[in-house]
Amino acid sequence: MRTGWRSQCKIRRLRSSEMLIRFLTAADEKPVSIHQRMVTVYGEKCVSDKSVRKWSTRFRAGRESVGEDQRPGQANTVITSDLIDKVDYH
Repeated sequence: MRTGWRSQCKIRRLRSSEMLIRFLTAADEKPVSIHQRMVTVYGEKCVSDKSVRKWSTRFRAGRESVGEDQRPGQANTVITSDLIDKVDYH
């Protein structure tokens, strides 16, 4: 699946926000202060205060990313060239 350039920009912006929040949380900065700094630099298009609080809490608890956790019963996705060949063949 191809994604448009706007989607790619949004993904990059979220990843950079994640890294910034992770860094400032590790430096013991409070979520409200992190969000204020982000708004000052990036304007209102930055992640929400609620997201900063949630992500900061997860990082303080030892998480290393804000990605989705694997849920019970959720199928694993594996894509290999062998599987692609089998799909293309049929």
